[in-house]
Formats: sequence, C-alpha cells, structure tokens
Amino acid sequence: MNTILAFCICVAIALPVSIHGLQCYSCDSCPVPFNTNNATIVLTNTTGASCTKYVFASYVSKGYTTNCAQVNVNGIGTWCCSTDLCNTGQSIGSFDSKRTLATFLVAIGIMKMIRS
Repeated sequence: MNTILAFCICVAIALPVSIHGLQCYSCDSCPVPFNTNNATIVLTNTTGASCTKYVFASYVSKGYTTNCAQVNVNGIGTWCCSTDLCNTGQSIGSFDSKRTLATFLVAIGIMKMIRS
C-alpha cells in the first residue's frame, strides 16, 4: 500500500509544469545586465511551452515559444528552459532537475512494485 502511495506522489510531482502555466520574462532589446526588478512577466498556459532567450550581437530578446530549438554559436543563438522565470541569465539550459528527480523516484517506485 505504501509503495502505491509513493508511486502516486511521484507521478503527481512529475506532471508537466505547464499544468499551472509557465511564467517567463518578456522583453525586446532587453537591457544587459538584465534587471528582474523592472521586468515584464508573461504567463502561458500553452502545453509544451518553453521560456526563451535570443541573443544576436548586442540584441537580447526574452519570451516564450512552443517550438524552441536551442542553438549556441559562440554565445549567439537561442536558449530554452522550462521552469518559471528561468530565462534570466547569460546562458540557460533546458535541464529540469525537479522533473529528473521525480522521474528517478517513479522508476524506483516501479522497481519496488515489480519486486513485491
């Protein structure tokens, strides 16, 4: 019984972030360095959305998209991430530690259920 409860909790944690919406910073010609205190925040309820940061020379833009293709050529390109307000820094990645941990815990729960 405890294994089933643990499994259900792990599945609930692993659900996509987009259930509650994803918050991203949004700006065109964003200031460098970026100041989060005066930043515009957008909320998207689109399934599969990612926060983005586009960099071309001194031009920086932030927002969100549903089809993010991450590209980086010498610091020029597009970065994608999938956690709230993750598009702040110089270089952002798409690694989601919470989802990775939850997936790992689900796998452990499944293995324990199989052994029982």
